[in-house]
Amino acid sequence: MTLGLVNAFVRGYGIYGLFHLPQIGDRAWRHAVTDWHGLAANVLLGLAGFHAAAALVHHYAWRDGLLRRMLPKREGAI
Repeated sequence: MTLGLVNAFVRGYGIYGLFHLPQIGDRAWRHAVTDWHGLAANVLLGLAGFHAAAALVHHYAWRDGLLRRMLPKREGAI
């Protein structure tokens, strides 16, 4: 999130046509900050995908009940 905010301010980003963030910082940072922001987004997306795949492996391949154990207990259940 921090890289996203820095990226928006370095580029001078407009928000839905309602207001415009001022451009703060050196224009030379623009490319580097955008690259770091893209890298961080891709790493986060990869981690989320790996996490989802691991949950599916637990549920369908190993059938160890991990996802069921993570659900909250229902009232009246034994």
